[in-house]
Amino acid sequence: MADTDDFASVDDLEASWHALTDEEKTRAKKLIAYASDLIRSYRRWDKVSNLTRERICCAAVRRAMEADSNGAPSGASSMSETAGPFQATYSFQNPTGDLRLWPSEEKELGGRRRLLAGALDMSTGKVVAP
Repeated sequence: MADTDDFASVDDLEASWHALTDEEKTRAKKLIAYASDLIRSYRRWDKVSNLTRERICCAAVRRAMEADSNGAPSGASSMSETAGPFQATYSFQNPTGDLRLWPSEEKELGGRRRLLAGALDMSTGKVVAP
């Protein structure tokens, strides 16, 4: 791993996708840091294996980077192109390249952390469960 706080490295991303240009490597390094931070916002991130965190991190970064690529990016499902009698149609699930996790990945990580409100019994000093 490139950074002790990151769950993947640029080398991990390249090994699971394709060789990156120098410009892509710079962007990937930053996106990996962002994805690692995003993963930590889930309840069970520390309970899953290192490989699972690496896989989810690389997948999120790849989706964000593919949204910027030319042609039809991964996850494209409405864009129409016509050349003579030929036509291709795509619809974009992540057109802005946002860094996000799929619902299945969120489930693996135990869902988002929830803030719970509670109350304090002033006469006893005990916390009353929400």
